[in-house]
Amino acid sequence: MAYEATALNHISSDDPPVFLIHPESLSEWDGRPLPADTAQSKYAHHIALGNYFKDRYENLGLRCALEGIKETTVPEQKSGSRSDRPEQAVLLMPARGG
Repeated sequence: MAYEATALNHISSDDPPVFLIHPESLSEWDGRPLPADTAQSKYAHHIALGNYFKDRYENLGLRCALEGIKETTVPEQKSGSRSDRPEQAVLLMPARGG
């Protein structure tokens, strides 16, 4: 079930561009794997997964933008509209500008 639930397993060359926003920024992540005792929900919403998603997208020649919530200029994310669940502040939507 987890395999089917992750967007990573559904990426194909006809997908539209996407824009991802994560609670962390790439500058806050040290690039190392997360510890083995990390909660499953943290894996699913960590910027490392977003970075992996972006790499998979770009390997297919698709456009994918990835930002941390501190760097984004998307007003809905900046305003704290998801502040009730900030650990899940991941937005997946068509990229701006086509």
